[in-house]
Amino acid sequence: MSTINLQRTAIRFLILAFMLVGMHNANAQWKQSNCSISGLTIKSLALNGSIIFAGTSTNGVFVSKDNGLSLNESNNGLQNLRAFAVAGNGSSMYAGTFGGGVFVTNNDGSTWTAINNGLTETRVTSLASNNSLLVAGTATGVYVSKDNGTSWLVAGSSLPSVLVNAVAAMNGNILAATQSGVFVSTDQGVDWLPVATDIGPAATSISCFGLNGTVIVAGSTEGAFVSTDGGLTWHAKNTGLANRTINAMTVSNDIVFVGTDGGGVYKTYDNGENWYDANQGLVFTDVRAFASTNTTLFVGTAGGGMFYRDLQQIIADAPTEPVATSGIPSLAFPNPFDTYTQIQLPNDMSSPEVVIYSVQGIPIRHLVAQPKSLSTVEVTWDGRSDAGDICTSGVYIARSESPRGGHSVRLVRVSH
Repeated sequence: MSTINLQRTAIRFLILAFMLVGMHNANAQWKQSNCSISGLTIKSLALNGSIIFAGTSTNGVFVSKDNGLSLNESNNGLQNLRAFAVAGNGSSMYAGTFGGGVFVTNNDGSTWTAINNGLTETRVTSLASNNSLLVAGTATGVYVSKDNGTSWLVAGSSLPSVLVNAVAAMNGNILAATQSGVFVSTDQGVDWLPVATDIGPAATSISCFGLNGTVIVAGSTEGAFVSTDGGLTWHAKNTGLANRTINAMTVSNDIVFVGTDGGGVYKTYDNGENWYDANQGLVFTDVRAFASTNTTLFVGTAGGGMFYRDLQQIIADAPTEPVATSGIPSLAFPNPFDTYTQIQLPNDMSSPEVVIYSVQGIPIRHLVAQPKSLSTVEVTWDGRSDAGDICTSGVYIARSESPRGGHSVRLVRVSH
């Protein structure tokens, strides 16, 4: 091939590469939902099947039936438009309003009906549901309904009658974050015990909870706190979290996402040990709410309405892979991957074994590498554990040991 042809081929390749990068970046950015009302502040988000419900600060409830492309008002029967909280349970969706109590819809938001029997405090700040249990945080404490909102009971007297920032129903327990600290009930709201006393004044500013397996993550004005013993003890986990005022939280694919006050969205693959921002295209960075499907992450913002982004793109947008100390790069292709990835490591290993770890440091799979050249070895991972189970989407680490200190590759598995 002539020199001119080689140059033309190289130019075509570079143009194609730039086009592909541009397409990837476009798909990986946040996109804003269309809405007839500008400047919308969304306080909460919830899903009912494929329908997204958004509770707003002053404009009632909005609904999206097209995976976030558009938001439309859904306020027929909603007598108070300060819809601070929304929560779903089966075919029902509930809206907690500040001053009007709780409303329910059983027809995808076409009409709303008040359900306030026994709810003597109608300034609702937060909602949580679990099976037939419905929990409402209010301006003066917690109310519990054991019949999907038909009737309400005030929580036990051991819970202070103060403003409740957030409630969560987790593993049969109820967590309440109040201006007097965090409390837990193991008997559906009858008795309450103070927890998170070890984090000091930050406990009074907790605004949201997330559950990732047995790990509980709490967001506050002083960052993230993590508990691995059911909420008895907590530890600050804020490495990489540039903005520590957390307003909202969700967990998807074992990844914890937090929304911050002016800092946008952050994610952690390892329950708070390290945080990374995920804000490409997010022009409104005061994030107040989250919801997610298997394919899409949604955020509610202050003044910007709702944004959405492909969830697998966020997962795949992992931190930069490390380079081996030998000067030979540690690589994997394809990466992100679905069914398999080929891992290449420097050929100075003290053992041919390559171990795949979860981001929590748990060994998942043990593999044996084969020489590819004088300088590199290669091994293929099929995304399964040693027991043959298919691993969930998320981030994994392939690691080998060598006299130079070892080599590692960050892998991202995205199931389709």
